[in-house]
Amino acid sequence: MRLHRKALLYWRSIKGGRPYVPFHEFDPVYLHDRSTSGFLLDIYDAHAVIIRHIGNVLREEAGLDRDNIPLSEIPSGSLLSHFARSYSLVVQYAEPLSEEVELMIDGDQRTLYRGILLPLCAGGSKIDHVYGVISWKNVASEAGLPDSAGDQASLCGAGVQLRCCPFHGLADTGWDRE
Repeated sequence: MRLHRKALLYWRSIKGGRPYVPFHEFDPVYLHDRSTSGFLLDIYDAHAVIIRHIGNVLREEAGLDRDNIPLSEIPSGSLLSHFARSYSLVVQYAEPLSEEVELMIDGDQRTLYRGILLPLCAGGSKIDHVYGVISWKNVASEAGLPDSAGDQASLCGAGVQLRCCPFHGLADTGWDRE
């Protein structure tokens, strides 16, 4: 089972019928990769979002050496920066957000990434933390993919699908069948 699916199922098992998943009940170490591909955003202060935890795999990808870093200080070309900045959609819809996107990294490296952002609540009345998981693979240029990642029709024709589902998490993306 893919890490993203496992994270969503774990999140749902904790949520039950409650409006929010309590922050203190969510343990990312429970997930298969022990949170090496995960990160935790503290969004209590929307003007000073802090990444409290960055897994080793993501830390290396972004060229970071510590946790507790303001989101604004994450290198803009990193996958972590690109995906973590989607947290506002999680807050807006109070639902998990899943994405599958092709990006150009460092101007010449095509990268496909999958990620999920899961809303968490420490205080009981609003989302104040978001836990994310990202996995990716580099795609060789010879794969016949179109030059523009923004051209969804061309990408789908090449076998690459862009999916972003803020309303229903992974349930409607097809990821649960992979």
